[in-house]
Amino acid sequence: MAIRLHPTALIEDGVEIGDGTAVWDNVHIRGPSRIGRQCIIGEKTYVAYGVQIGDRVKINAFVYICNAVTIETGVMIAAGTTFTNDRFPRATTPDLSVLRDSGPDEHTYPTLVREERQSAPAVSSAAISRSAGSQ
Repeated sequence: MAIRLHPTALIEDGVEIGDGTAVWDNVHIRGPSRIGRQCIIGEKTYVAYGVQIGDRVKINAFVYICNAVTIETGVMIAAGTTFTNDRFPRATTPDLSVLRDSGPDEHTYPTLVREERQSAPAVSSAAISRSAGSQ
């Protein structure tokens, strides 16, 4: 399957995109990062460097995914979702003399997004006993 990139998508060097993935309009993906197979990256989404996205992930429009986020296979991210990863976000050093870069530091926390696994509904032993007794 071919990768589909909208002509307005900005894909930086170092980005790996898997087969069958569609990247829609005005998406910006920074490298290095990895997007899996058969994904959809919705319009106007930003993916920071260092992000890892599994296979068959759907990311709706207007999503911001910051550094240190991993999204596992099969996950869907709703439109307008914003990830944050810094407990103490700030623009400058504490004395306000230097603008800080955007790189991770000791206050950056990795984020892992997993698909919720659906399992068969649990049936209590009391419900089984009532069912058996009513036959």
